[in-house]
Amino acid sequence: MNKCGFGILLLFCLSACVGNIALISTSSQSVNVILKNSQQKAAEVDWFTATLKGKADLNNNQFPISAQLRMRKDSVIWISVSALLGLEAARIMLTPDTLKVINRLNSSYFVGEVSALSKQYNIPFTFDELQNALLGAHSFDKDNRFKLQESEQDYLLVADKDMPSYVLRLSADYLPKTILSTLSDSAYVSLSYPSFVNVNTQWLPQELDIEAITNNKSLSASFSYSKMLINRPKKTKFSIPSSYAPM
Repeated sequence: MNKCGFGILLLFCLSACVGNIALISTSSQSVNVILKNSQQKAAEVDWFTATLKGKADLNNNQFPISAQLRMRKDSVIWISVSALLGLEAARIMLTPDTLKVINRLNSSYFVGEVSALSKQYNIPFTFDELQNALLGAHSFDKDNRFKLQESEQDYLLVADKDMPSYVLRLSADYLPKTILSTLSDSAYVSLSYPSFVNVNTQWLPQELDIEAITNNKSLSASFSYSKMLINRPKKTKFSIPSSYAPM
């Protein structure tokens, strides 16, 4: 995998069921109330750890995903990616300002500013946005101008024309089902959450589907969480061997 492709992969792979949804009436609630209820439903955790398994397709190249995820809210996202036989293939550590990567398959490393990566790949990518994606949350609040579209089974919010093109679909329980951000005519990011699970009174996604198109590159990924724990601190060690070369 080339350096550019590996960078795109890192940007996006760093993402009880709610049951049958009854018909609901969306016309009786304002956008602000819907967004407020959704924000209140979002998980409030200091630490989140989980095993992550799934598959991804990067520019028509398919490969499995197996990783350990450790997150401390607003502080660090740490991921250990496994290869065959459970050996570590890569380690990733993202802080609000910096992304660090070790690729053990070719003894290389990367250290760079998140803002520089966002500019390079033309993605409005931030630590907060990735944190929200992995926790099944969103940053939209009452200051965002959405219109409520007619729907019988969920809440469908579409951004006004003077905003970037956002679509937010919430379940009858105000949990995200789809978050779509259209960056340009040829670039977009879509997050879908097929199911959520209640972990110690906190609603967390059990599955996450990602689809992204940017800079003539495409990525789709589907993965699920298992062994989810909240508010149990874990070590997030990261050291670069002296023999490793920059990517």
